[in-house]
Amino acid sequence: MVEQLIGKRIQIPGQFTGAVTVERFDVVYDTLLLTVRTQEGELREAILSNSEIEEILASQQQKSVVTVDANAFFLFIESVRIKTAFAYDPHFAVSLSGVRPLPHQLEAVYERILPQVRMNYAVNFLKFLKLLIQHWPRIS
Repeated sequence: MVEQLIGKRIQIPGQFTGAVTVERFDVVYDTLLLTVRTQEGELREAILSNSEIEEILASQQQKSVVTVDANAFFLFIESVRIKTAFAYDPHFAVSLSGVRPLPHQLEAVYERILPQVRMNYAVNFLKFLKLLIQHWPRIS
């Protein structure tokens, strides 16, 4: 029964704050000496009785695997990628749009126009107006 724990992540509340991975075990009389790897990668030992092992096995069997919709997960990962992409590529919006600007156009927009407060306000205001016009209710 203990062989089921090898390679699995388990919680040992009395000894570790997080989940640990069981690497191997040794039987010493009526107790078990588990060699576990912590989340930080350290090898540690835990001494557990047979009743504690049975409780851990019972709790592991009670936990069910939760499945996630693949499309929802893909959208989540893609949104995180887009939110953090600017940290690696300041011109990410241009590269994502598929437009291939010339170097002098990038310099003009990102280094000359956008740093100016008035121009930045004007560009953002124009974007707002564009969104407003797109979502304005059509009255016929």
